[in-house]
Amino acid sequence: MPNIKVSTGSPSSSSQISSPPPVDFLYSTPPSITRVLTYTSPFVHFFSYFLSLVTWSTGNPSESCLLVAAWWTICLYPTEIIIYGTHILLLVWIGWKWVEKGKSEKLGKPSSASKSTSQLDLNRTVSEIHAISDKLTSFHALINLIRSNVDWTNSSQTQKVVRGLIYSYPIWLVLTYFVSLTWIFIILGTFGLVWHSPWFKFTRYILIKSPIFHGIMDLICVYVCGGNLSQQGERGGFSVRAFGTLISKAKEQQKKLAGKKDNNNKDENKTCTDLIFRFVIYENQRWWLGLDWTTNLFLNERPAWSDEYNEPTNPKSSFELPPTTTISETPEDSNVLIKKTMEWKWENSDWWIDYDGDVDNDGWQYADNRWNNLSSKSGFRKYTRRRKWVRTARLIETIEKIDKSDESKDDEDQQDQQDQQNQENKQNQKITEISEDFETKENNNKPHPYSLSLNSSNSSDNKSKSLPLISRKANGKFDSESISFTVSSEKENQDGNPIK
Repeated sequence: MPNIKVSTGSPSSSSQISSPPPVDFLYSTPPSITRVLTYTSPFVHFFSYFLSLVTWSTGNPSESCLLVAAWWTICLYPTEIIIYGTHILLLVWIGWKWVEKGKSEKLGKPSSASKSTSQLDLNRTVSEIHAISDKLTSFHALINLIRSNVDWTNSSQTQKVVRGLIYSYPIWLVLTYFVSLTWIFIILGTFGLVWHSPWFKFTRYILIKSPIFHGIMDLICVYVCGGNLSQQGERGGFSVRAFGTLISKAKEQQKKLAGKKDNNNKDENKTCTDLIFRFVIYENQRWWLGLDWTTNLFLNERPAWSDEYNEPTNPKSSFELPPTTTISETPEDSNVLIKKTMEWKWENSDWWIDYDGDVDNDGWQYADNRWNNLSSKSGFRKYTRRRKWVRTARLIETIEKIDKSDESKDDEDQQDQQDQQNQENKQNQKITEISEDFETKENNNKPHPYSLSLNSSNSSDNKSKSLPLISRKANGKFDSESISFTVSSEKENQDGNPIK
């Protein structure tokens, strides 16, 4: 399993038992899940409706009967349907889309409204997925039973299945010789489609309780499943374990090739902007005598601004999109880091009123004191009203693949450079300290080369004074040295003797 880290611009909201409002749903659900639900919602709706037809649970048995008739038509006339029906179906679908577009333009809807998804649509998709899971439970149990009988989990049962296939093969050849495959598929498909019908359930119940039917089934089982194939299974050169090992090796090789392909494309960045979400909020008002319609509502009823589930939400003037979300994933290749950034941006410049349904010219729906009996007509006993505001936003998802090995190399190079610089600084500091110590010792031990002396003619002893002077070196620096000059007395200066 890949490691996933999610970070958002604000703290995540607390989980609720009831259905959350749209913004809370987007806060608490990763955008990838929202994207998958949006992409698969048409298929989920179709498959859920198809299962309802197959299980005869739509509430109208005639729809399931039409499905059986459609199955017969497809099996009997497949060529005619492909030749004549393909273009007709496409033209009908394009015409229906044209009618929907004209209706949307007449109602003043933007073009992105039909492509957007709302919180109600997502919750409907999730509920249908739960219903599909419940309906497929029995089918999944049947698949597991068949799998356990053919994968050698129970050797005796698998041997019976092999014996049954061998004994039924001649019967299958004779059946296909006299009966065409078309009618075989029609009969098998019809049995599958009417299996859950009320009258077929009653027929199955009568047959199960019948001793004649039990006797026939026992004879078939004795003929098909009798005998023992353990010795033949031991003599055969085929090994199921070897075949499974071969499949596992092929899967490992496929994963390696996929990993190489991911490494070749790891520097590519992708941006997806095809998910459009529809935000829906309701403006709720109540009529008061002398005040007309206002947003002053009772404390125990819905707020002035609510979502599709009558939960409080911000008004359209202060409604904000979910914050930017960053997800870091580590796939199977540990050297690659996938960074996903999800950002929401408004698709429409402002909110617009949805005129679908029974509304008046301003988009209002009027109801009684308990928000029941919604209609477009106001008047007597109409004390509440609501108006639907809609605005669409687009999710911009940026996927960036980062190579961890390159990052580690860059970090190592920077660390090496920093260590080398620190070593050079230390060496320069040591050299400076050694040179300063050497110069200090040399200056202390060096005699003064010059002296400044004053000779007086009135004094028999020559007196000299040494004064420290500053001399400039060739490199432009100054060095403090003790320079001595011999200076004659004033009388000798007057006589013209030079100063040494």
